[in-house]
Amino acid sequence: MGKSKITDFSFLGCKAQDYLRKVKRFQLFKPNLNKSPMIVALVDGRNFHGGFTDRLKGMVSLFHFSRIKQMDFRISHTFPFELSDYLEPNQYDWRIEKDELPNNFFQTSFVNLVKDGSIERYKTFNSRNSLIAYANRDVVPYLNDFYHTTYSWSELYKTLFRPTDRVKSLIDNNRQKLGDSYIAAHFRFVGMFGDFNETPYKHIDEHKKRHIFETNVEFVKQLAVRFAGKKIFVASDSQMFIDSVCNIDNVYTLSGDIVHIDHKIGDCQDDAFMRILIDFYLIAGAEKIFSIGTDEMYKSELPLYASKIYDSYFERIAIK
Repeated sequence: MGKSKITDFSFLGCKAQDYLRKVKRFQLFKPNLNKSPMIVALVDGRNFHGGFTDRLKGMVSLFHFSRIKQMDFRISHTFPFELSDYLEPNQYDWRIEKDELPNNFFQTSFVNLVKDGSIERYKTFNSRNSLIAYANRDVVPYLNDFYHTTYSWSELYKTLFRPTDRVKSLIDNNRQKLGDSYIAAHFRFVGMFGDFNETPYKHIDEHKKRHIFETNVEFVKQLAVRFAGKKIFVASDSQMFIDSVCNIDNVYTLSGDIVHIDHKIGDCQDDAFMRILIDFYLIAGAEKIFSIGTDEMYKSELPLYASKIYDSYFERIAIK
């Protein structure tokens, strides 16, 4: 069957939704090229996937499940970029060509696990079939509990991924400027100031927005005083905010496009995703990692999962 537009099946239960998507996607009698069943994490733009951190959570969780089931694991991440252009296999080769994707109706299961933080549908999977899944939640602790495994998110992530040479070169260049020991502070405003391609998740009046903006800028100044002997890497989804703190003593920021990767990126796609990766790895390499915000701001998980890579100190700080 050819590629077709996904219909809204939200009025149906999860199993019915998965079945209808399978009908639309797979072919009845075409044999799978790979004789052994496999698990494939799919990011193709035909469904909501979430941001960079959500995608990582889903891919790492499915890899964990493949280890439990002793099945081959692959990632087909083509929206809005080829993942392998930025992250490449480290200890495990997860790459797959489009024509290698399992698509025999009777030999392949399709599951949409987006926003599903449980492992109930993992537990019902028949491992005689291949599994193709959308996923964006971290279920590693639940899989460990149920299947009596001891995998860590960090271990699984580092088995799968390392930055490509092009990305690593930029990370290393910025790390040299930051020094051996630095602090990372992350601020997530979700389009509050109109400079990010994502709809704000809360309505906030202009007076309150100004207060939030100024409060966060003031907090960066306080951090600069508190850690006067170290560089402070400030990352945010608001370029306006970054422009307002970049000249504070010992504050280090990046420049370039900032976008949400589940939206159309256009001509800035390469620079935008490079920016996300560099932010992620620079945060991961910090001595201490802070996620900072008011009650109206989004509690991003990007700094939390960055901290897991090297088991760095992580703290959420609520400001008024």
